[in-house]
Amino acid sequence: MRIQTVFLTVILSPALMFAGVETSVGTRGFPLLSTESTARMTGMGRAHGAVADDVQVVFTNPAGLGLSVDSEFILGQQAGVESISTSHAGVVLPLNGITAGGGFDFGALGISLSHLEYGDLNGRDVSGNATGTFSPDESVLGIGYGRYFYGGVSAGAKLKFFQSTIDNSKADGSTADIGFLFQPQGSIWTTGVTFQNISGEASYESASVKLPEMIIMGIAVRPFNNEQLLISADTLDPKDDSYSIRTGMEWWMSDVVALRVGYDSSDDGGSGFTTGLGFQIRNLEVFYFPVKRFRLDYAFSSANNLSVDDSASAGFHQVSLSFQFGEDNHASE
Repeated sequence: MRIQTVFLTVILSPALMFAGVETSVGTRGFPLLSTESTARMTGMGRAHGAVADDVQVVFTNPAGLGLSVDSEFILGQQAGVESISTSHAGVVLPLNGITAGGGFDFGALGISLSHLEYGDLNGRDVSGNATGTFSPDESVLGIGYGRYFYGGVSAGAKLKFFQSTIDNSKADGSTADIGFLFQPQGSIWTTGVTFQNISGEASYESASVKLPEMIIMGIAVRPFNNEQLLISADTLDPKDDSYSIRTGMEWWMSDVVALRVGYDSSDDGGSGFTTGLGFQIRNLEVFYFPVKRFRLDYAFSSANNLSVDDSASAGFHQVSLSFQFGEDNHASE
């Protein structure tokens, strides 16, 4: 019998650090439940607790779905150190155009899927004898709903279904996120709070694992009402660890190219600093569907503290592709 409990508590956490995933989850399992990230998010230090302007809200604060007006789709991949990789996909579906055609605000649905693979690892029994290789992985499926209410307030909730496999042992279950956003009309700032993984636990045979409960409070600002510049900051309060912060900035140098930088103090895998680029094209047609915006995002996050050869340049590269469907009013401005 392989030492699955030891693997869970000792091996999985460093593996997530290799993957560029934050390590503030302490003794709790399933970090993927609270560390899903797109390339845009990663480039900004993952500080997106109050950023609600595109499809990535399916991974962050579900209240952001209430501010979605267009259908959007995203998919991406992250890789870099060892053979560990993560992938993600998500879609936003506003309900107004489907059910009402205007009038009453029916909000929006969001669906997300994330998957983490650790690659091949060497297994050993309780005596330390080699037992071959195994390939652990994790998956999270999220289904969320959000709606704008009144006075700048939006609220949302997301159910998350997760599964993890370690050798021949599996664990699965469900949990939920609840989020709120406050965005006064005409204001340059937005604030938000998200309660992540508010209930649930899972078990690998005899090993019971609690989920990474966390409260995230964030603020996002567009100084001087400048649509080209976005500054964001989050505070993280994990139930079993100390506070940490995330900060990020995005600057669209033109309508085509964006630069991003960020810092995540909860990421012990490297320096915590992240960088990224964004490229977008507006007003396209893909298979007869009008595309308001196509965007390619890239991010790099450091993992120098965990690289085998202690390379200062070790890290993770992440790419995301997103499509925002509909007519582009921006192009005629």
